[in-house]
Amino acid sequence: MAKANVGFVWSPRSNLELYGQTANVEAAKNNSVIIALAPDWSTTGSDGLLAELNFAATWNAGLEHPLFDDRTLVQMATTNAAKLVHLDKQLGSLQEGFLADVLVLNPTQLVQSNKDAYWTITHSTPEEVALVMVGGKPVYGDPTIMKQLTGMTTTLESIEICGVQKSISFVEEFGGKHTFHETETMLRAALRHWSRTLASLSDCGT
Repeated sequence: MAKANVGFVWSPRSNLELYGQTANVEAAKNNSVIIALAPDWSTTGSDGLLAELNFAATWNAGLEHPLFDDRTLVQMATTNAAKLVHLDKQLGSLQEGFLADVLVLNPTQLVQSNKDAYWTITHSTPEEVALVMVGGKPVYGDPTIMKQLTGMTTTLESIEICGVQKSISFVEEFGGKHTFHETETMLRAALRHWSRTLASLSDCGT
């Protein structure tokens, strides 16, 4: 794979839940194969990239000889992923001229004096996401921060994530006629037709 300049996307949580084992990432690492990290489908995968990072870090730490440090895991979710889709000249890292896709975390309980920022990323939880920017535009985050960044012209909706209030700029971001809550209601109604329920926005405490 390395000789052909081919990498792969690693989804450890889904792998382990479905098959009881995961891809041979040790061999991939030893042969300089590019590994990206992302959740698999909703049935067995994590509910988002932050949760998949947390799972990968926990799995890695449980090995007799851990394969990756936290910085490498974060790179799998950012720069490596951008390389696999040949967009590493536009996104995947914070650089001048790149698309400003930014995640800001506010770790309320996880800061430890002997841990670095990469450890904080791999151990943060959904409620600790303070801000998400897509293409330089604030689309989600703590209410105070969102109000400061969007001003009075943007419609912000309130949602609850693991008991913490957040704000989302849904209508402006997606250019639709419906609010987030209207969209959620329509999805619930559609799923009921098939005897299904809409999953929560985040798995809390897992």
